[in-house]
Amino acid sequence: MEDTVLPNPARGPGEHVRALRGAIVRYQKDEEPVRYDQVRGVESTSASSCLKFFGELGLLEIVKAGTYVPTDAIVDFFSDDESTAASGRVRVRELLNNSFVFDETVFIAENHEYSLNRLAEELADDIASDEDEDIQKAVQRFVEMFIELDFSKSTGRTKYV
Repeated sequence: MEDTVLPNPARGPGEHVRALRGAIVRYQKDEEPVRYDQVRGVESTSASSCLKFFGELGLLEIVKAGTYVPTDAIVDFFSDDESTAASGRVRVRELLNNSFVFDETVFIAENHEYSLNRLAEELADDIASDEDEDIQKAVQRFVEMFIELDFSKSTGRTKYV
């Protein structure tokens, strides 16, 4: 299987979301690329791994190691304007369709009644040939993060929530 982008399982979904929002706020304030250690509200080591994950997903542009620019799609996703946020949600969804884990999560949520743990087990089995609790935990964190981002609205039925 291709390289699968997963978050660091040691970082919770809230940390990831705070790091992402922090990078966006900093970028909007300074209007220049954001280094992981400029993000407020998250320890720099956490911000580093969280932002790297979002960069690998394509929600942040990686300027160089540890330095990022938020895509217009993710900036709009967090907009206070409902129309802009809705447009951002659609564009973020398009970016995430390149993610095996996101794509399969949506498919499973729309077609099966799995708990979050069962969903993570299923996807971890697809990713790794052996039972790997770290991969299962990372998959679970991935799904929890997009639930926290309230991305479930774009998936239709969300039986795993």
